[in-house]
Amino acid sequence: MKIKDHKKLIAWWLANELRKRVMAFTGRPPAARDFEFRDQIRGASRSVCRNISEGFYRYKHKEFANFVSIAKGSLGETQDALEDALQSGFVTREEFDEMWQLSKRCMAAVNGLHFYLRTTKEPD
Repeated sequence: MKIKDHKKLIAWWLANELRKRVMAFTGRPPAARDFEFRDQIRGASRSVCRNISEGFYRYKHKEFANFVSIAKGSLGETQDALEDALQSGFVTREEFDEMWQLSKRCMAAVNGLHFYLRTTKEPD
């Protein structure tokens, strides 16, 4: 089955769910008042989705894999910022745990997509 829309990719869908949650907690105090933190985690979480999307429309596996690699780095940055959010009291333990599990599922999907792109032939 050929996917024709980046939104159908599990990796993108999970990244988008994480992005929504990041946007929600950073839109309220106290995270909303820490402008540097807020902007950094928002940028990182947005980058995951954006790089998967951009790579998807490059159509070639090698190029797409490169963008997925960048997305993976941004996801790692998001995960580190989530740790910071917990330590800084920006999220509750429950919120953190939910986002952390979502980020781990997303990382697994991104890793799987990256592996697929690096190990399969270009589609016809």
